[in-house]
Amino acid sequence: MLLISLASGNGFLANVADMMTRNKAGKAFVGLDEQLPGGDYVLPIFPVRPGMKFLACLSSTGRLLTFELADLKRLPTGGKGVILMELNPKEILQSAVPYSDAGIVMSGLGRANKWTEVAITQKVLASFKAQRARKGHAIDPKLKEARLKPL
Repeated sequence: MLLISLASGNGFLANVADMMTRNKAGKAFVGLDEQLPGGDYVLPIFPVRPGMKFLACLSSTGRLLTFELADLKRLPTGGKGVILMELNPKEILQSAVPYSDAGIVMSGLGRANKWTEVAITQKVLASFKAQRARKGHAIDPKLKEARLKPL
């Protein structure tokens, strides 16, 4: 199972077998939002492994939202999916990762453009938990070009 997320804040789950086709020309699998300033694009795709029960979403303004992975739909035919995180105008979803009870790592440029990695435990992530399609809360430290990855 793979997590496919878009900069517009949408996402869904899919199997690799769902993306295969017999046609030589392939098939359109992900629906991009034409209205997004700067254009919509697919974020890095993460595999959902056994034991991963949660999803963390990080916006370009440094807001974090976590919710249960069970709230996501599996779309065998692709599409736009469901709203992962509510975004303000001119804001994009910067990262979306599935994670287990171990937590996540947030990495990016900190003060003086120094590369920084911060491990965030499940205990801390619980304070960012809400329902899917909410705005989330600001997280410290604020990092430029921040990315999330599971531990």
